[in-house]
Amino acid sequence: MRRALLLLFFVAAATFGFGVWGAQQTPVVVRYTLVMPGLSAPLRIVQLSDSHASRIDMPRERLAAIVAQANALRPDMIVLTGDYVSGNPDHWTPA
Repeated sequence: MRRALLLLFFVAAATFGFGVWGAQQTPVVVRYTLVMPGLSAPLRIVQLSDSHASRIDMPRERLAAIVAQANALRPDMIVLTGDYVSGNPDHWTPA
């Protein structure tokens, strides 16, 4: 039983560590071309998700760099999808 709990702890710690490491990586631009019948001109869309803005996950400086990266693509539209902030906003202090 003790060995199983220890293994579970290490698997959980490794998963958490991998998640933190992955969250700290610079976003990669992935390009897709979709054919849309009836669209008269190309439409460039940038989709951003899971910013998790907070002092730990996504400090202002890092978020600003990602926004600059997205804006440099000169999109016609930016779509923001899900998980905008981390933690409990009730416990945040004003900036």
